[in-house]
Amino acid sequence: MITITDKQKVTLTLIPKTKAGNLAKIDGIPVWGVDDVNIASLSISSDGLSAVASSSSPGNTIVFAFADANLNEGIREVLVEIEINVVDSQNLLTISSSSPINL
Repeated sequence: MITITDKQKVTLTLIPKTKAGNLAKIDGIPVWGVDDVNIASLSISSDGLSAVASSSSPGNTIVFAFADANLNEGIREVLVEIEINVVDSQNLLTISSSSPINL
């Protein structure tokens, strides 16, 4: 999840990888969307490999992208998504966390 204020935007980039962690080739231009356009809007790059999500109002929304990728198992459709939490820029109380570590 990404948290931004209602006065911020964030760049999202697709990084297709195979199971082995190698970069995969995208076939065609990925299709992006957002499930609640009242919370965030998207400006998608011409190659479809990135998009800028601009906040509109506080709330939670999901940004998703579909792409046909060659994952060394043939070409298949892949869906990726990320949740964006937009908070009121007037909110002065936040909680931060460290990066996750293995137990």
